[in-house]
Amino acid sequence: MNCAARSGPSSVLNECPAGHSKGNFQNLEKVSISRAQGGRAFRLKCIDGITLNEKVLEHYMETTVGIVTALNPILGYEKATELAAEAYRTNKGIIEIIRDQKLLTEQQIKELLDPVKLTGLNKSQYVKKD
Repeated sequence: MNCAARSGPSSVLNECPAGHSKGNFQNLEKVSISRAQGGRAFRLKCIDGITLNEKVLEHYMETTVGIVTALNPILGYEKATELAAEAYRTNKGIIEIIRDQKLLTEQQIKELLDPVKLTGLNKSQYVKKD
C-alpha cells in the first residue's frame, strides 16, 4: 500500500512504502485539514462576491475570434476559417465581420452566439444578489 501527502508550500510529495506508513496517516490528516481550510479561505477572500461585468462580457463576445467555432455548423469550416483569418488580419471582431458581410441576421447572431447557450450555463443555479 502506498500513501502520499502534499507537504508545505513547496508542494513536495512525501511517499511512504508499505509498512512505513504508521505516522504518515496523521500527517495526511493534518494536510487534508489544512487544504480544506485553505480552500475555504480562498473561497471567502477570492471567490465570494465576484460579479459579472456584462459590458466586459459583451466586449469579449464581440471581439473574440474563438467564437467562430460555434458557427462551423452554420457557415461551414471553410467560411469560419476565412472569418477567423480576416479577424486576425484586420483586428476586427467576428461579429463585426459577420455584420459587415451580412452573413447572419441580428436575430441569428443573438441566438447562435448567446453565451448562456454556448456554455450550457444553468442560470437557475445562480441567484443574483442585489
